[in-house]
Amino acid sequence: MSAFTDILRLCPNLISMVTDATFSPKDSGEASVTHVNLQSLTWYVTMDTSPSYCPFNYFTFPNLRVLKTCHKRWQHKDFMEFLTRSKCSLERLVLYERVVLTAEQREEYAALIPSFELIKRCDLSYSW
Repeated sequence: MSAFTDILRLCPNLISMVTDATFSPKDSGEASVTHVNLQSLTWYVTMDTSPSYCPFNYFTFPNLRVLKTCHKRWQHKDFMEFLTRSKCSLERLVLYERVVLTAEQREEYAALIPSFELIKRCDLSYSW
């Protein structure tokens, strides 16, 4: 189990988290992790082990309101499934530099999420 999932499991009252913790599919040997209190997550995803890997496949965050992330192998379909599964009312989504989106995907996020930004610089000290 990764430190990221450990923190989520050991801190059930956690409402905000900023991390560059690595997580890979092999870390999810058990069932996916649901954290009902997390409202804000800033996650610089540092481990991409396969082209189809999406870290959000392994988590459910029903109260997530703000998500800032940098992930070079962004999986739009998997992220949309994460939003559906979580049933969260995401108010702000910030995708940094490495995330590549089509014009159609940008429009879909902009229509779905009140505050959507695609920022061209991925730096842990920038706007985290």
